[in-house]
Amino acid sequence: MIDSITAGGKLEAPVLQRIFWAIDQGMIAIALLYGGGEAALTSLQSGSVSTGLPFTFVLIVMCFSLFLGLRRIYKAREWLFDELEKY
Repeated sequence: MIDSITAGGKLEAPVLQRIFWAIDQGMIAIALLYGGGEAALTSLQSGSVSTGLPFTFVLIVMCFSLFLGLRRIYKAREWLFDELEKY
């Protein structure tokens, strides 16, 4: 994700840039784990869960709106077919 952001929103970031960010993130994780041991691993796990939790609510809202939109389209389609059968 960070490659796309730093590449100006391009979905296909340059290969060297992707390699840089992969190595960079890996080195940061290794440094944190090496410096903090077991406590650092727990902190990393807690951080990832707390970062991902808000996205869960966003996804739930998106699923609900998708459901409402699909239901609305289905009802409009039924109405259209009913109107076409009259002719």
